[in-house]
Amino acid sequence: MHRTPRTRRPGLVAAAILSAVLLVSACGAEVSSGDTTALSNDTPDPTHVVTPDPQPDPDADGEGSDDHSEDPGTDSGTPDNDDSDPPAPENQEVRDESDSTAIMLVMDASGSMNEADLGDGETTRLAAAKDALRGVVNGLGDGTNVGLRVFGSTSASDDREVGCRDTELIHPVAPLDRAAMLDAIDGFQAAGWTPIGQALRDAGSDLPPEGPRSIILVSDGEDTCAPPPPCEVAADLAEDGIDLTIHTVGFALEDNEQAREELGCIADVGHGVFYDVDSADELANTLRQITQREERRVVAEGIRFEGAPIPQRANTGQLNTTYTDVVLREEENFYRFEITPGTTLQADVLVVGNDSVDDGCGPLHLGILFTNEQETSSYFTHHFTSTRYPTETLAASTLPRALDTDEVWFKIETRTPSNQRCDSQGQFDVEFVVKTVD
Repeated sequence: MHRTPRTRRPGLVAAAILSAVLLVSACGAEVSSGDTTALSNDTPDPTHVVTPDPQPDPDADGEGSDDHSEDPGTDSGTPDNDDSDPPAPENQEVRDESDSTAIMLVMDASGSMNEADLGDGETTRLAAAKDALRGVVNGLGDGTNVGLRVFGSTSASDDREVGCRDTELIHPVAPLDRAAMLDAIDGFQAAGWTPIGQALRDAGSDLPPEGPRSIILVSDGEDTCAPPPPCEVAADLAEDGIDLTIHTVGFALEDNEQAREELGCIADVGHGVFYDVDSADELANTLRQITQREERRVVAEGIRFEGAPIPQRANTGQLNTTYTDVVLREEENFYRFEITPGTTLQADVLVVGNDSVDDGCGPLHLGILFTNEQETSSYFTHHFTSTRYPTETLAASTLPRALDTDEVWFKIETRTPSNQRCDSQGQFDVEFVVKTVD
């Protein structure tokens, strides 16, 4: 199965579920005015890691800093080994699990879906697609907002104008009604043309006007009706709603490179992923994985605030304000804040994995810290959080610290647990806030 990477996203909105495994490990000394603790440019790995995996990656712990156990008030002991997730840190925001992604499934029901060419010579593409949809419906959680639109299902006419209007909403986006969805799946047939562009446009109108939304399009070929060009429609939809993701699945495309190019373009401009599958089993597994991922998708929210690669170039933000940025694996980003000396600060960070959860580089390590000078080697309070994540989301917080300075730089860094550079271009949406603590 082939996946195409997503382009860098321009902005972020709305929030959903927080599903993360968390460890906060702190080091550094209490600081008076003018006193700093010099640390290496290479941020040390944490001294202990909480992970849902009973066989933790030996690279995840690293060597650690000698002064980790010297930080007053920090528990230097090893966490209890139980089966429960560690509690969320105090002051960490908990997401409303009822605010789920609205998912619109868009299925090809053109005449070519009646072909029986999936290995056994008996199973049609339509039958395989329907079985995959049934698996999706049976696997979704109660209350998931989901709908189904098909195209090419009603008109086998040679009249192009008629056939290219053939898209039908057979189940509106609504909290999951399994019986109704299964009936809708049983009720449509494959008949005529392939109006992908029009189906995408209609699917955009089917979704709610705001909040996390997803279109998942399955087709066995290219559009036969343009205009409207499908890729342009997808770009328009993405521009209207930056919290909208469009994934595409090419089913039994064989040597149809035109269809691959078109479906890949739709996913690329729609901030999604193109999947190329050949068999009924691959289709079923892929649709189930996409819908389950979208069902629990977390979307970062806040004001767009771009980090700088060095402190001297950092933009200045406001305390107690939620910001978002897009960071790459193996990247450092700095953000500047003005404060009153003696102010106690804490930073909370939420990272959403997006397409890079499968980038082949292993679990993400997230470093978050404050620096007091325009040099990355001098810190007055330092926290490093390592989180191994089974889904696409992780969270971390610094411990509250009173800082004797009138400005501060907050740093977010992402890297692999092995301390070796990764060639992946994977990206992460980041939501963070630097806040005052009474």
